[in-house]
Amino acid sequence: MLQIIKLDLLAYGKRRGLFGFLSALILNAGFSTVFWYRVICALNRFGLPGRIISKVLLRIHVIFTGCYLSPQAKVAGGLRLPHPVGVVIGEGAVVGAGVTLYQGVTLGQNLKNQYPILEDDVCCYANSVLIGDIRVGHSGVVGANSFVNRNVESYSIVAGVPARVIAKNKQET
Repeated sequence: MLQIIKLDLLAYGKRRGLFGFLSALILNAGFSTVFWYRVICALNRFGLPGRIISKVLLRIHVIFTGCYLSPQAKVAGGLRLPHPVGVVIGEGAVVGAGVTLYQGVTLGQNLKNQYPILEDDVCCYANSVLIGDIRVGHSGVVGANSFVNRNVESYSIVAGVPARVIAKNKQET
C-alpha cells in the first residue's frame, strides 16, 4: 500500500518525503481524496470490524468530498483527480496506472452489471460517462461531456454523445 501511495503522491507533482506528503494531504483535494480512498480499501480487507469502519469512513468521505470511489474497484497507483467533486468509480471498474479523472466523471455499470476498464495513462475530462463492458486503451483521451459505451483504441481521442474517434495521439516510441 505504501508503494501505491507514493505513486499517487508523485502523480500530483514532485512531492517527496513527509513534508511533501503532509502538504499534499492538507492542500490538495485530489490527493487527499485518493489517500483516504486507499485507507478505506486497506481497512475493507480486515474482516468484519475493518469493513464496518471502512463503510463509515466511506460515507463520511462521500459527504465531505462529493466523490464516490468504491473499495471494490481495482485502482492502480498514480490516480490523479485534479477536481474530485462528482467523480464516481463503480465497484467493478478497473483503473490502470497514471489515470486522470476530472470532475463529474462516472465509471458505471450497464444493465448486465459490467463495468469499464481504463488502461494506463488514460485521461477522462469533465462530466464524461463511461458505461458497461468497455475498454479504454493505453493513453486514450475521453473528451468533456462524452458518453462512452464502446471500446476506445489506444492513443485515440474520443468525444461526443455517443463518443466517436475525433483524432489519434502520437504514439511514444
